[in-house]
Amino acid sequence: MKLQLGQGQIVIEVEHDPDVPTTCPECGQAVPRHDTRTRRWRHLDTCQYRTIIEAGVPR
Repeated sequence: MKLQLGQGQIVIEVEHDPDVPTTCPECGQAVPRHDTRTRRWRHLDTCQYRTIIEAGVPR
């Protein structure tokens, strides 16, 4: 979590646990991860600060 009070926001970073295998949503088998793309979503505000959720989304 990064508190960026000067910018009026809180950034929450979500990370993938490398020990947990990635599964295929169609067949449920474990599959290798290739790469990720960092995505950001706006969440509900925390008090007077914007709350941003940031995560690496796999392909």
